[in-house]
This record gives sequence, C-alpha cells and structure tokens, in this order.
Amino acid sequence: MSNLENGNSNELIKTIKAISNHASNNLNKSNENQAKGRSLNFLSGSLTSILLAWLSLKLSQEAIKYFFYHPSTSSSIIAINIAKALKTLAIGMTFLATFSFTFIGFGLFLVFIRSLLPSDKRDSC
Repeated sequence: MSNLENGNSNELIKTIKAISNHASNNLNKSNENQAKGRSLNFLSGSLTSILLAWLSLKLSQEAIKYFFYHPSTSSSIIAINIAKALKTLAIGMTFLATFSFTFIGFGLFLVFIRSLLPSDKRDSC
C-alpha cells in the first residue's frame, strides 16, 4: 500500500511542478508585455506633463502681463498690501506649477529612456 501511495505522491509532485513551470512561463510573457506597456505609459505621462508645463508657463506670462497693466488703484495701504500679496501668490503658484510639471516631465522621459534599455544594462546604471 505504501508503494501505491508513494507512486501517487510522485505523480502529484510532477503535476504540481508542471503547473508551476507553465504558470512561470506565462508570468514571464505577461511581464514582458507589461514592460512594453509601462514604457508607453512613461512616454505619454512625460508628454502630458511637458504640455501642462508649457500651458502653465503661458498662464504665468499672461498673469504677469495682466498684473503689470492693471495696477491696484486704492488709497488704502492695507488694501495695496493685500493686493500685492495676492498677486505674488498667484504668480508664484503659476511658476511653481510650471516648474513641477517640467521636472516631472523630464523625469518621466528619463525613466522612459531607462525602460528601453535591456534589464542587464539597466541594473548597472
């Protein structure tokens, strides 16, 4: 009876190994497909971020022009100080958005370039 059980357990182990190998092969193929998809995601994210950076830069330039040609006309010093603070805040936020989108866009582009390298060269970088 122990020989019969031993034979069944050997078959079971072989079956489990075959299933494991099959799953491992499918996982490797899936990882290759996902890596190609990730590269495109990096590129599209980079281009989107660069586009948003360009739009933020244009918005920054227009904000500067608007505030330059429309100075505050108030007799109250407190109102003028508040207006200056809000102008500074608005212009600062637009330039911060420009910097952030640019930095993210270039970073994603570098990751895109790195994702195109073979994995053995990528590990040495």
